[in-house]
Amino acid sequence: MQQILMLDNGGRPCQWATLEEAFSWKRREAIAWGLGEDLEFYGGISQKTGERSILRMPPIIAVKNQTFVGKVPFNNATLFARDNYTCCYCALRFPRGMLTREHIHPQSRGGATNWLNCASACKICNGRKGDKLLSECGMELVYLPYVPNAAEGLILSGRNIIADQMEVLKACLPNGSRVLAQYQ
Repeated sequence: MQQILMLDNGGRPCQWATLEEAFSWKRREAIAWGLGEDLEFYGGISQKTGERSILRMPPIIAVKNQTFVGKVPFNNATLFARDNYTCCYCALRFPRGMLTREHIHPQSRGGATNWLNCASACKICNGRKGDKLLSECGMELVYLPYVPNAAEGLILSGRNIIADQMEVLKACLPNGSRVLAQYQ
């Protein structure tokens, strides 16, 4: 099922919209503008004319008078994707099943479970570090954790993203984004 990339008034990516949502906004004339080559969606056959209906919608739409604050869901899938499936200690890439969520400041010592205190680590490195602080175990991070922005979150959501949508999303990624590195 094709999703429509919805932008806010300022042209910032906000969320994925279903076709039903997009066509509802179109019927209410709430779409300010669209980008990309229209996608065609085929409906039923008219009893009057015998012709099949065709609905067209651009893959990217800006909705009038809408401002959205996108928050990226924090879970292992989005964390591992943010870190490009790379261990934060040995810098090797691993399949998802061989990665763990690493609390840089251990939970047992008051460390939070959030984007800034967690990174992807292979099971061997995570076990070696245990519940020690970095200063206690002699390990160093090869990259710093960060909070992904809304555009990164939309990419990390694992959707089937078409080229027009990806270009808009890539333009909104911050410098140094590990998500961007995956699509270069």
